Amino acid sequence: MHGAVPLAHLGAIGARGADAAKFLQGQLTNDVATLGTSTLRLAGFCSAKGRLQASFLVSLASADDFTLVCAASVLPATLKRLSMFVLRAQCKLRDATAEAGLWGLVGETARVQIGDLPVWGRREAEGTSTLRLPDAGGVARCLVSAPGDGPRIGAVFAGRYDIVGTLGKGGMGAVYRAMDRELDDDIAL
Repeated sequence: MHGAVPLAHLGAIGARGADAAKFLQGQLTNDVATLGTSTLRLAGFCSAKGRLQASFLVSLASADDFTLVCAASVLPATLKRLSMFVLRAQCKLRDATAEAGLWGLVGETARVQIGDLPVWGRREAEGTSTLRLPDAGGVARCLVSAPGDGPRIGAVFAGRYDIVGTLGKGGMGAVYRAMDRELDDDIAL
Protein backbone atom coordinates (compact mmCIF):
# COMPACT_ATOMS: atom_id res chain seq x y z
CA MET A 1 0.00 0.00 0.00
CA HIS A 2 1.36 3.40 -0.98
CA GLY A 3 -0.01 6.75 -2.04
CA ALA A 4 -1.13 10.20 -0.98
CA VAL A 5 -4.47 11.63 0.11
CA PRO A 6 -5.67 15.13 1.01
CA LEU A 7 -6.45 15.35 4.73
CA ALA A 8 -9.68 17.38 4.67
CA HIS A 9 -10.54 16.21 8.21
CA LEU A 10 -7.54 18.13 9.58
CA GLY A 11 -7.09 21.86 10.01
CA ALA A 12 -4.28 24.15 11.11
CA ILE A 13 -3.99 27.08 13.47
CA GLY A 14 -1.19 29.54 12.82
CA ALA A 15 0.42 31.40 15.72
CA ARG A 16 2.82 34.18 14.78
CA GLY A 17 4.51 36.96 16.69
CA ALA A 18 7.32 37.83 19.08
CA ASP A 19 5.41 36.30 22.02
CA ALA A 20 4.03 33.24 20.17
CA ALA A 21 6.34 30.74 21.92
CA LYS A 22 5.70 32.23 25.36
CA PHE A 23 1.93 32.33 24.76
CA LEU A 24 1.72 28.72 23.52
CA GLN A 25 4.03 27.56 26.32
CA GLY A 26 1.42 28.77 28.82
CA GLN A 27 -1.56 27.26 26.99
CA LEU A 28 -0.43 23.83 25.74
CA THR A 29 0.52 20.63 27.56
CA ASN A 30 3.97 20.18 25.97
CA ASP A 31 7.13 22.28 25.94
CA VAL A 32 7.03 24.45 22.82
CA ALA A 33 9.62 26.95 24.06
CA THR A 34 12.44 24.53 23.19
CA LEU A 35 10.88 23.32 19.93
CA GLY A 36 13.23 23.65 16.96
CA THR A 37 12.47 23.95 13.26
CA SER A 38 13.54 20.35 12.60
CA THR A 39 11.16 18.64 15.05
CA LEU A 40 7.48 18.51 15.91
CA ARG A 41 5.64 17.69 19.11
CA LEU A 42 2.30 16.44 20.26
CA ALA A 43 0.50 18.85 22.58
CA GLY A 44 -2.94 19.33 24.04
CA PHE A 45 -5.13 22.27 24.97
CA CYS A 46 -7.12 21.67 28.15
CA SER A 47 -10.01 23.37 29.90
CA ALA A 48 -9.57 24.89 33.36
CA LYS A 49 -10.82 21.55 34.74
CA GLY A 50 -8.10 19.67 32.87
CA ARG A 51 -10.33 18.19 30.16
CA LEU A 52 -8.65 17.85 26.77
CA GLN A 53 -10.28 20.26 24.30
CA ALA A 54 -7.96 19.64 21.34
CA SER A 55 -4.78 17.76 20.52
CA PHE A 56 -2.17 19.14 18.12
CA LEU A 57 0.91 18.34 16.11
CA VAL A 58 2.97 21.48 16.75
CA SER A 59 5.72 22.57 14.37
CA LEU A 60 7.88 25.66 14.10
CA ALA A 61 8.69 27.22 10.72
CA SER A 62 10.76 30.11 12.11
CA ALA A 63 11.52 31.71 15.48
CA ASP A 64 8.03 33.20 15.81
CA ASP A 65 5.84 31.18 13.41
CA PHE A 66 4.09 28.05 14.76
CA THR A 67 1.60 25.71 13.08
CA LEU A 68 -0.79 23.61 15.18
CA VAL A 69 -2.44 20.79 13.20
CA CYS A 70 -5.67 19.50 14.74
CA ALA A 71 -9.03 17.97 13.84
CA ALA A 72 -10.99 20.41 11.65
CA SER A 73 -14.12 19.72 13.70
CA VAL A 74 -12.63 21.34 16.83
CA LEU A 75 -10.62 24.07 15.14
CA PRO A 76 -13.16 26.97 15.22
CA ALA A 77 -14.02 26.54 18.91
CA THR A 78 -10.38 25.99 19.87
CA LEU A 79 -9.21 29.03 17.92
CA LYS A 80 -11.91 31.16 19.57
CA ARG A 81 -11.00 29.88 23.03
CA LEU A 82 -7.24 30.33 22.55
CA SER A 83 -7.83 33.85 21.19
CA MET A 84 -9.52 34.79 24.47
CA PHE A 85 -6.20 34.35 26.28
CA VAL A 86 -3.90 36.30 23.94
CA LEU A 87 -4.63 39.62 25.69
CA ARG A 88 -1.52 41.83 25.31
CA ALA A 89 0.80 39.16 23.98
CA GLN A 90 2.35 39.89 20.60
CA CYS A 91 0.82 36.80 19.05
CA LYS A 92 -1.67 36.62 16.20
CA LEU A 93 -3.75 33.46 15.91
CA ARG A 94 -5.46 32.53 12.64
CA ASP A 95 -7.10 29.63 10.83
CA ALA A 96 -4.22 28.51 8.59
CA THR A 97 -5.98 25.49 7.08
CA ALA A 98 -6.15 26.90 3.54
CA GLU A 99 -2.48 27.85 3.48
CA ALA A 100 -1.32 24.56 5.06
CA GLY A 101 -2.52 22.22 2.26
CA LEU A 102 -2.26 19.03 4.35
CA TRP A 103 -1.68 15.66 2.66
CA GLY A 104 -1.05 12.22 4.13
CA LEU A 105 1.51 9.90 2.55
CA VAL A 106 1.76 6.19 3.35
CA GLY A 107 3.87 3.20 2.45
CA GLU A 108 6.69 3.43 -0.06
CA THR A 109 5.49 6.88 -1.15
CA ALA A 110 5.98 8.10 2.42
CA ARG A 111 9.27 6.25 2.85
CA VAL A 112 10.79 7.96 -0.19
CA GLN A 113 9.50 11.40 0.96
CA ILE A 114 10.80 10.79 4.48
CA GLY A 115 14.30 9.68 3.49
CA ASP A 116 16.45 9.77 6.64
CA LEU A 117 14.07 12.03 8.61
CA PRO A 118 13.68 10.66 12.17
CA VAL A 119 10.28 10.04 13.79
CA TRP A 120 8.82 13.39 14.94
CA GLY A 121 11.22 15.15 12.56
CA ARG A 122 10.39 18.05 10.24
CA ARG A 123 12.04 19.09 6.99
CA GLU A 124 11.37 22.07 4.73
CA ALA A 125 12.24 21.81 1.03
CA GLU A 126 10.94 23.62 -2.05
CA GLY A 127 8.09 25.25 -0.09
CA THR A 128 6.89 21.86 1.20
CA SER A 129 7.10 20.73 4.83
CA THR A 130 7.40 17.02 5.60
CA LEU A 131 6.35 15.93 9.10
CA ARG A 132 7.50 12.39 9.98
CA LEU A 133 5.04 10.32 12.00
CA PRO A 134 5.66 6.95 13.66
CA ASP A 135 5.03 3.90 11.49
CA ALA A 136 1.65 2.23 11.93
CA GLY A 137 1.71 -1.55 11.66
CA GLY A 138 5.07 -1.36 9.90
CA VAL A 139 3.76 1.10 7.29
CA ALA A 140 5.62 4.41 6.94
CA ARG A 141 3.54 7.60 7.37
CA CYS A 142 4.08 11.32 7.08
CA LEU A 143 2.16 14.56 6.73
CA VAL A 144 3.09 16.90 3.91
CA SER A 145 2.13 20.55 3.98
CA ALA A 146 2.10 21.75 0.37
CA PRO A 147 0.44 25.18 0.28
CA GLY A 148 -1.83 26.10 -2.60
CA ASP A 149 -5.07 24.90 -4.13
CA GLY A 150 -3.78 21.38 -4.60
CA PRO A 151 -2.44 19.64 -7.68
CA ARG A 152 -2.98 20.96 -11.20
CA ILE A 153 -2.72 18.82 -14.32
CA GLY A 154 0.74 19.22 -15.84
CA ALA A 155 2.19 20.50 -12.56
CA VAL A 156 4.63 18.87 -10.17
CA PHE A 157 3.17 18.40 -6.69
CA ALA A 158 5.32 18.18 -3.52
CA GLY A 159 8.46 18.12 -5.65
CA ARG A 160 7.99 14.59 -6.95
CA TYR A 161 4.51 13.85 -8.35
CA ASP A 162 3.79 14.69 -12.00
CA ILE A 163 0.04 15.27 -12.19
CA VAL A 164 -1.24 13.43 -15.27
CA GLY A 165 -5.04 13.75 -14.99
CA THR A 166 -8.14 13.65 -12.84
CA LEU A 167 -9.55 10.24 -11.88
CA GLY A 168 -12.68 11.55 -10.18
CA LYS A 169 -14.28 14.19 -7.98
CA GLY A 170 -16.57 13.90 -4.98
CA GLY A 171 -17.59 15.40 -1.66
CA MET A 172 -14.10 14.97 -0.18
CA GLY A 173 -12.30 16.54 -3.16
CA ALA A 174 -10.61 15.31 -6.31
CA VAL A 175 -8.48 12.22 -6.93
CA TYR A 176 -5.64 12.66 -9.41
CA ARG A 177 -3.57 10.24 -11.46
CA ALA A 178 0.09 11.05 -10.93
CA MET A 179 3.50 9.65 -11.75
CA ASP A 180 5.75 9.26 -8.71
CA ARG A 181 9.23 10.29 -9.91
CA GLU A 182 10.99 8.42 -7.10
CA LEU A 183 9.12 5.13 -7.49
CA ASP A 184 8.66 5.46 -11.27
CA ASP A 185 5.07 4.29 -10.80
CA ASP A 186 1.53 5.59 -11.32
CA ILE A 187 -0.29 6.50 -8.13
CA ALA A 188 -3.63 7.97 -7.08
CA LEU A 189 -3.19 11.32 -5.40
